[in-house]
Amino acid sequence: MAWTLLEGLGSHALGLLVALLSGAAGLLGLFVGLARLLRIHELSAMVDMVRGRLGR
Repeated sequence: MAWTLLEGLGSHALGLLVALLSGAAGLLGLFVGLARLLRIHELSAMVDMVRGRLGR
């Protein structure tokens, strides 16, 4: 995914920043997905806390 973004945006600062942020978002999504799949209690508690603060 990051390689595709770098090819499209080039190796300028904006392209590098977008590639870095998209890679970080992908890894964060993978972490949260696996943690929910494994039913890790701490992650569920954190998600519930964030939902409560957002009013959902």
